[in-house]
Amino acid sequence: LDIISSSKINDSKYGQAALFAIEYSLAKLWEAWGVVAAVVAGHGVGELAAACFAGVFPLEQGLMLAVARGKGSADFSSALTEVDFADPFTDLVKSSDGTVATDGNFNADYFLVHSSFDLARTGLLACGLTAVLQTGTGPLLVPAVSGASNGKGPSTIVVSALPSQPNESSWSVISASLARLYVAGCPVDFNGFYKPYGGSKVVLPTYCFDRTRFWCEACNFDPLGYIPISKMQEHGLSAMDL
Repeated sequence: LDIISSSKINDSKYGQAALFAIEYSLAKLWEAWGVVAAVVAGHGVGELAAACFAGVFPLEQGLMLAVARGKGSADFSSALTEVDFADPFTDLVKSSDGTVATDGNFNADYFLVHSSFDLARTGLLACGLTAVLQTGTGPLLVPAVSGASNGKGPSTIVVSALPSQPNESSWSVISASLARLYVAGCPVDFNGFYKPYGGSKVVLPTYCFDRTRFWCEACNFDPLGYIPISKMQEHGLSAMDL
């Protein structure tokens, strides 16, 4: 993904492929951390990444489609004829009408239909989710879903896998997002999260700290029992006497 830091990112045939790679890779990374999606959705090239993640087509074909989509509709239409479509093994919201896909929903014709962000968002909320993880770039989904009622309980929280501002730290955003998901009740595999760094669990007290000090105050006691030579001489002692 060296093109991300170059002017080529503005060329759609590179940019579309880069977006696909980032979104799919982040989804798999968070899955390795125990954040397993109950349902996925996407808009535009994001729907290609979501469909690939859900098993509608293999990764190699998903990348091919992303590149072809960046080249134009003719290339994209041609590339779709080479795809081996399958039924998703993870629930997938269709951006064409906001419904959850059923068997046989995906084929070449489907991906030529206009994709609607609003319908994808509405479909996600209709699934009654308590938390949503955005793996795409930009802050589009977070403000559109955050705090919205899912119709089945507490308001939906939305966290991002990427910074939305240039000066934000990626690691800070990831850590904060993982913490929010964990607090919201999402299972997290912390062994997977910390696997590259090692370390072990530390058991902390389950009671509140009452801020009482138990530090020993400074004193003149010498725990080593050291006696200065001058004091020994005052009492007529030498080191040999000890």
